[in-house]
Amino acid sequence: MTSVLRISLIVILMLGDAPLIAQVCINEFMASNGAYWDNDKQAYSDWIELYNAGDDTVQLSGYFLTDNLDRLKKWKIPEGVAIGPKAHILFWADGKNHGMHTNFNLSIRTESLGLSDATGKPVDTHTYLSQRRDVSFGREEDGSGAWVFFEQHTAGGTNNWAPRSESGKRASRPSFSLNGGFYKDKQKVELTSVASGDIKYTLDGSDVNYESEIYKEPILITSTTTLRAKLYTSYRLASYQVTETYFIGLEPKLPIISITTDPKNLWDRDMGIYVNGTNYVKDKWYTANYLKYWRRPSNIEFFEADGSLGFNASARIKIFGIYTSQYGQKPLTLYFNDVVNHKIFPNRDTYNYQTLVVRNSGQDWIRTLICDGLVNSLVINSLDLDAQAYRPAVVYINGKYWGINNIREKLDESYIFERHGTDPSNVLLKGRNNSKKVTEYNELIAYATNESISLNERCAYIAEHIDVNEFLNYQMTEIYSANRDWPNNNMKVWKRKGDSKWRWVLVDLDVSFGIWNNTQPHENTLQRATDPAIINTELLSVLLDNEYFKNDFIQRVALSLNTIFSEERVNHFIDSLASDIRHQIPNHVERWKDSCSWSCGIESVEFWEHYLNKLRYFADHRMQFMREHLTQKFKLTGLSELTIKAENGRVVLNELDWPFNPSGLYFNNVPMSLVAIPKPGYKFVRWKGGLHGDSPRVEITLKGPLTLEAEFEPDLGTLLPMHITENTVLDKQGSPYYAVGNITVNPGVLLSAEAGIKILMPEKGHLIIKGGLNFRGAKGDSIEIAANSGAGSTSWGAICLDSASLPVMISYTVVKDATHGEDKRVYVGAVGGHHSDLTIHDSRIDDVFGQPVYTEYGSTAIRYTKMHTKISSDIVNVKYGKAIIEYCDLQGNNQPNSDGIDYDNIVDGIIRGNNIYNFTGGNSDGIDLGEGAIDVFIDKNRIVNCSDKGISVGQKSTAKIFRNVIIGCNQGVGIKDSSSFAIIDKCVFYRNNVAIAVFEKNNNHGGGDARVTNTIISQSKNASVQVDEYSSLDITYSLSDMDLMKGEGNLYADPMFQSPGTGEFTLRDESPCLNSGTRKSFLDLGKARNQMGLGVAEKKIKVHLVYYLILGALGMAGMYAFGK
Repeated sequence: MTSVLRISLIVILMLGDAPLIAQVCINEFMASNGAYWDNDKQAYSDWIELYNAGDDTVQLSGYFLTDNLDRLKKWKIPEGVAIGPKAHILFWADGKNHGMHTNFNLSIRTESLGLSDATGKPVDTHTYLSQRRDVSFGREEDGSGAWVFFEQHTAGGTNNWAPRSESGKRASRPSFSLNGGFYKDKQKVELTSVASGDIKYTLDGSDVNYESEIYKEPILITSTTTLRAKLYTSYRLASYQVTETYFIGLEPKLPIISITTDPKNLWDRDMGIYVNGTNYVKDKWYTANYLKYWRRPSNIEFFEADGSLGFNASARIKIFGIYTSQYGQKPLTLYFNDVVNHKIFPNRDTYNYQTLVVRNSGQDWIRTLICDGLVNSLVINSLDLDAQAYRPAVVYINGKYWGINNIREKLDESYIFERHGTDPSNVLLKGRNNSKKVTEYNELIAYATNESISLNERCAYIAEHIDVNEFLNYQMTEIYSANRDWPNNNMKVWKRKGDSKWRWVLVDLDVSFGIWNNTQPHENTLQRATDPAIINTELLSVLLDNEYFKNDFIQRVALSLNTIFSEERVNHFIDSLASDIRHQIPNHVERWKDSCSWSCGIESVEFWEHYLNKLRYFADHRMQFMREHLTQKFKLTGLSELTIKAENGRVVLNELDWPFNPSGLYFNNVPMSLVAIPKPGYKFVRWKGGLHGDSPRVEITLKGPLTLEAEFEPDLGTLLPMHITENTVLDKQGSPYYAVGNITVNPGVLLSAEAGIKILMPEKGHLIIKGGLNFRGAKGDSIEIAANSGAGSTSWGAICLDSASLPVMISYTVVKDATHGEDKRVYVGAVGGHHSDLTIHDSRIDDVFGQPVYTEYGSTAIRYTKMHTKISSDIVNVKYGKAIIEYCDLQGNNQPNSDGIDYDNIVDGIIRGNNIYNFTGGNSDGIDLGEGAIDVFIDKNRIVNCSDKGISVGQKSTAKIFRNVIIGCNQGVGIKDSSSFAIIDKCVFYRNNVAIAVFEKNNNHGGGDARVTNTIISQSKNASVQVDEYSSLDITYSLSDMDLMKGEGNLYADPMFQSPGTGEFTLRDESPCLNSGTRKSFLDLGKARNQMGLGVAEKKIKVHLVYYLILGALGMAGMYAFGK
C-alpha cells in the first residue's frame, strides 16, 4: 500500500461518516473499558453514547445499533427508549442483549459502528482504528467536529470540556526525585518532567485525574504515604500513572507489599470489592460485593525484608476465596498486567509470576496465621508433591498498615506450567467436588469402583492413570495433618490433556494440626480417608486393598514419621515460622482484634501463643497415634528399630529418595526394599551388620531391631576439586570425573578435556566458567557431561559462563540431563553465557530438562549441533551480542512459547543452513527476531511444522531472508509492527496457512514492511500473502499457484518442483520459474539466467564475493533501495 493510499484511507475513516451529521448521532464510545462502572450489570463494559443535536425529543424505539455495517439491523433498541433535545443516552456494548445492553461487544482494533432507523436506513456510521484501554473516542464537540481521544471520558455528559488528543499518544511519565522505599525521617519529593505541562498528583491512593491537585512545590512526606502522579500536556493523552510508596520510620523485617488502588475500588457501596455493598442481603454473605468476580485496577510494590525493591507493577486485584473472604482482613488475588520477574519464594527456582495470592491464612486467621503455610513448607523440596510455596509479608493498602498476610502461589494453569512446563491451555484442572472438564477423572473413579472387575485389574488401571507415588505422598500428608476440611472438600487434581497421569495438589490446610474445634492428635484421619460414605476416598480405598500398594503405603508413612514429620523437624518448622512473624503480631492484633464481621481477629499475643502451643502439642503426639491407626486398620504386629549407616553414600527405602537418613521405627512383617547409593567418586561394596551381600538392592522384612551398614569404597575415576585454580587438563586415564557440588574455573584459568572423558554431575551442581573451557572431543569419541545416575542424580544444573576471561570451546561434546543455572534469570540454559565468548560445534544438547543455550552480551557461534528440549522454552536465545548459528538440527516439541532460534538486539547476526522442525505448541516460531535485531542474515534454512511463524520479524527488527524453505507453518514469514522490515529473496513456501503476513500485532505500534522477489509460494491453505492497512508489502517476480498476486513479473502457475512430497524443492527444467526472476536479486549476480526459488537440481548456487561485499557495505537501507 502506498503512503498516499494509506493517508487517503485514514482521511476516509476519520471523516467519511455517512451522513456527516444527523440529529441523533454517535457521539462517543469506549471499546476497552476499565474506567466507567455499569451499575446495572455491575461490570466495566464497553459503551456507546448517542447525542441528540436537535431541539425535539426523538423516539429511538425500533432503531438499530451495530458493529458491522453489513448487518445494520444487528441489535434493536427496546421499546420506550427516547432521547431528549441536547441530551445524551448510553448503551452498553457487552453482548448481554437485555435492556440497554446490546448483543455485541466492541473491538479494541479496527471496527465500525452504525445507527439505523426502523427501516434500516443509516442515520450515522463511524469506522474507527485501534483504540486505547480506558480511553474514550468521540466527537470534539457534542454532535460535531473531528473525532478525538478523551483523556477523561464524558459518558452520559457533554464532550465540550474534556481534555483530548487527536493522535492518542501519551505524554512521558513524570520523574520522582526519590524512589519509593524506607526512610528514617520525613522526606521531600520533587516531581519533574521532560515535557512542558502540568504534573498532577494524589496522596491517598486515588487515581490521578484532570481535577487532581497541580504540583507546584516539593511534597513533604511525614508519614507512610503513597504518591501517585501523571503529566498532562496539550495535544496528548496524560502520561501513564506513576506510583511510589514512602515508608517513614519503618524498618522492615518481613517482605512488604504496598497495594495502591483508588479507594472507590475497595469501599464504594456499588463497586467496591471490600464491602457488603448495595445489593447485600443481611445474613446472606454470598450476596456481598466481595464474592463477586470483580477485578479492580491497582499498583503493587514488593519490597524485600532488607528494604530493596523487588518490583513495582500494575495489576488487577480480586477478593480470593469464599468463606474466609468474610473476615475483616480479606484475601486477595493479584493479576499482574505483565509478568513480574522476581524470586519471591526462597524455596522455589521460579522468577516469573503472572498471578499471586495474598492470603489471610484462611480460617487460621483467628489463630496462628501459619498453619497452612507450615504443612506446605514441610513437604516442599522433600516430597514429590504439588504444594503452594508460602512466605509471610506485611501488607499496606494506600499507605495504611493492613497486617500480616501470606504470599502464596496461585493454583491455576500458570502454576502447572511453572512447576511442570505443561502448556496452560493443555491442562485439565479439577477443583473441589464439582468441576467442568473432568470426564476423564469421573471415568477413572467409575472404573476403580466397579467391583465386577478384578482388584488387580482395577489397581493396574489406576496405576496407568495416576501418578501413584505423588498420590500416596498427598494422602499421607493430608492424613498426618488431620485436615478437618478434607477429603470431602479441598481436593484438587490436574493432568495434561491426552496420555498423562493425574496429580494431586495440596490446598487449604488451615483447619489442620489440631487447632480447629476439637481436633486432637488422636484424630483418625486414615479412617476418614477410606470411609466409603465420604466422597474422594475411592482411589485410596481400592489401592489399600492391594497387597503391594498397602505395604508401600504402610512403610511410606513410617518413613515420613521418621523424617519429614518427625517430632523434632515439625517443631523446628513451627518455631521458625512463628519467629518470622512474632515481631509483627502486636501490630497485627491491634489492627484486627476488634474486626468481627465473621469471627473476630486474634485477640492478643497470648492468644496467638496459646494456639502455637496447640501446634506443638500436635507435633509431639501425632506420630504415636498415626502408628496406632495404621496398626489397627491393617492388623499389624508391632514396630522395630531400623538403624542405617552409610558413610560415603546413602540408603534409599522403597525407592523413596528423600533427603534424610531413613533410620527409625518400621512395621514388622511388612516387606520393604533398600538401595545403597554411593557418593560421587565411590562405589558400593557390601552390606554389613544384620545383612550380608554385595548387591546394592535388597529386600528386607523386619521381625525385630536391625542395624545395617552400607559399605562404600573409592571408585575408579577422579574427584574434581570445587575450584580449578590453575590450567588443568582432564585426560582420558582419569575418567570418569565426579563433582560433589559446583565446579568453578577461576578467571584466567583454562580447563581442558581430552576426547572420550566423562564428567558426572550431582543434582543442582554447576560448571561455572570464569576463566576458559576447551572441551574438544572427537568424532566417535565424544566428551559427555551428564547427571551422576549412580549417585541417584537424575539431573544437574548447567554450564554457566560468568564473564569468562578466556574463550569457551565445546566440540564433539554431549551435554545431557542439564537444567539451568542457580540464577535462572541469567543462566536460563543448559549452556548459559553472560559477557562471554562461546563456540559450540559438532555437539549434542538434545536430552536436557531446560533450554539448551541462552547467552547475553558476548559472542555465540554454534555449528553442526543437535539441540532439543523437553520443556517449554526456546532452543537457542541470544541477546545483546554477536551470533551465528549454522548447520544445526533443532527439534521442537509440543510445549507453548518455544522458538527454535530467538535473536534479541543482535546486529549482523547469521542463521544459516539449519534444520528447524516440529515446534507445535502454541505461539511457537522456528526463528524469532525481536527487540531490535538488526540486519540478521537468514539463509538456506529448512523450517517445518511451526504452530505460529516459520520466521517472525518484529519489535523493530530487520532481516535478509534468502533461500529458505518453509513448510507447514501458520505463517511462513510474519513481519509485524512499525520499523520491522524484511527482504525476502529466492525462498520457497509450501503448504503454510499464509506464506507471508505483514501486519500490526500490538495496538498503536504500526505495521511492518517487506520486499519479496524471486520467491515461490505453493499450496497455501488460506492465502499466499496477507497485509493489513498499517503495513506495506512489495512482491515482484514471484509465483503463487493459489492466488494471482499483484506486482511486476508475478506468475500464477504450477512451480513444477522436482518432488515436494519428499522435500525436494528444486525445479524441473520445464518450470515457469526459470528465466522468470529479476536480475535485481543479489543471488543472481553473474548468472546467465534468472530463476525463482532454489533453481534446478543440478545447479549449485554460487554466490559471488561481490555479493558479500555489497551486503556488508549497504546494510538494510542500501538493500531496500537496490530492491526498489
